[in-house]
Amino acid sequence: MLLVAACGPKLSELPEASVQIYAPDTKDVPKDTLAHIFRTDGEKENALWGSSIATYIPVIDGKHMPVISANTAVPLRPGPHAIVVGYSSPTSNDLVPLRLDAEPGKNYLVLQQHAHYGLENLLPGKDYAPYVCIVDRETGEIVSPKTPGTYGAAEDFYDEPSTGPTASIRGTYRRDGIARVSAYVLTIDGKYVRGEEATLFDPQRPDYASSHRLTPGIHAIGIGTIFANMEGAYAFLLDAKPGQSVVVRIKDTMHFARLGQDKWWVVTVWAEDEKTGQHIIPETDLLMQKLPF
Repeated sequence: MLLVAACGPKLSELPEASVQIYAPDTKDVPKDTLAHIFRTDGEKENALWGSSIATYIPVIDGKHMPVISANTAVPLRPGPHAIVVGYSSPTSNDLVPLRLDAEPGKNYLVLQQHAHYGLENLLPGKDYAPYVCIVDRETGEIVSPKTPGTYGAAEDFYDEPSTGPTASIRGTYRRDGIARVSAYVLTIDGKYVRGEEATLFDPQRPDYASSHRLTPGIHAIGIGTIFANMEGAYAFLLDAKPGQSVVVRIKDTMHFARLGQDKWWVVTVWAEDEKTGQHIIPETDLLMQKLPF
């Protein structure tokens, strides 16, 4: 794939990536009631929240978030938000969709924290991964529960409603030869959805095409994507209606696109009402891998 990229078109010949940049309209929100969120920068110790390696925020409410410094305050309207948190370490580069219910005037911080590693992690089918969470920047209180950086380490799952009116959301999955292509439901309101159980040789994994029930109302939907050997994540808010069926789709092809002065491999995803075909989330390019040339 990289050989193809090396011979690919010039930056000026590429289409602009189809992404919306996160820039919330806050004109109607009193300045002192806006919430803000920050990322962390490098391995640091803090008396309130311990340590964290560098984190970043690639997506907020379905919008692309440009790279920011650790001291940059990103404004949030009070209320629910769907946020993808990422972190990089020498052994992993994970993306986790979370939900944050922002309170007026609060400041928040996204963290990566080391998980406990013990003999239980050596059991068959048991994965190990650091956690991510969102904390109150002033008090250190955890406001978005600790969530493992990989699905295989998850222990606390989303509980689907069993009674009353519900909506549903599902992903799509197909194979193109040996390559997998999928846009699937990864988290709902910051919790991983239940998937395939662990085996003697493999950790638990998502069920890529499964459907999940939702209570009516606002939910933070976390989407995982697979295209061949590349994986990504996306998150958006869904106002679920009783009886509604939502499906998340992904285009058959990956393509080059530019964003600013960078070249990217991108895949295109969207969400639609399965009964009417109406797009609930417009076609959006996910930035899967930045090219070094």
